[in-house]
Amino acid sequence: MYTSSLNGHTHPADPGAYKKSKIRTKAKQIGLSDVHRPAAEIVETVMKEMVTEDDVCLPRMDNLTRAVNLHRQKMGHKNHVT
Repeated sequence: MYTSSLNGHTHPADPGAYKKSKIRTKAKQIGLSDVHRPAAEIVETVMKEMVTEDDVCLPRMDNLTRAVNLHRQKMGHKNHVT
């Protein structure tokens, strides 16, 4: 059985978590709809569209590129360009 302690949550939440998930989701969706477009180009386009100067804690572009390619691979697209 879980009982909460008297100590609260001691660290602040990730300020960029929501933006990171939106960027990742959009990049994966575009990656599935445009299979022959390079993943790095997709990630660069999405980052330019969604990122502003005030954003903090953004995802790394190389990690997003790998995530798009992995998502394509899991969904069965073999003819993608890396």
